Amino acid sequence: MPLASSTLYDWKKRYSEISEPLKRGKGVRLTEQEWEFAIKYFNDLCAYCGEYMSDPTKDHVKPLHDGGTFTRDNVIPCCKNKKCNSSKKDNEMLSWYQNQPFYSKERAQKIFDYMDFVVSLGDQSEEQSEGELVVTKEVTKEVIPDVTAQIFWLKNRKPGDWRDKRETEDTTAIERLDRILAGMKEAAEKEQGGAS
Repeated sequence: MPLASSTLYDWKKRYSEISEPLKRGKGVRLTEQEWEFAIKYFNDLCAYCGEYMSDPTKDHVKPLHDGGTFTRDNVIPCCKNKKCNSSKKDNEMLSWYQNQPFYSKERAQKIFDYMDFVVSLGDQSEEQSEGELVVTKEVTKEVIPDVTAQIFWLKNRKPGDWRDKRETEDTTAIERLDRILAGMKEAAEKEQGGAS
């Protein structure tokens, strides 16, 4: 039966005795993301027999009646055929698994590795909303200067000093050209004067 969050909030305010158990119960349920992660961790294969699962079921490593919880560190994916989840029922996982014809030390180790891994993750932050990224590490990187960007910066800030083509007046070349032209003019006039 769905319950509106505003109704739950009102009940917690009105009846303080239900507030504390609710706080203790936070995070007790296996989320859809955690379940999807478990399936992917085992590569869509049954954690026990190693067969492909099109419709995986949730198996409690420690049975619920023995104090097991419906949390990510106690639930693994397994197939629902007669040889796995249906035959395990409420038995303790390792003693049941070792007596099965499909028992594999490697798969048993993978189950324990998975449980160790999810336990090492600890509890997710209560403030964290579903799907929100969490900053786990801040890194300061040194960025290599972009020379081209520096050139454009200089050209825009000081265009007079940092142009591609500098406009300079080289008067020595003009003066030299004027002297050559004057010398040619004199030589032409002498030739004309000597010819007449």
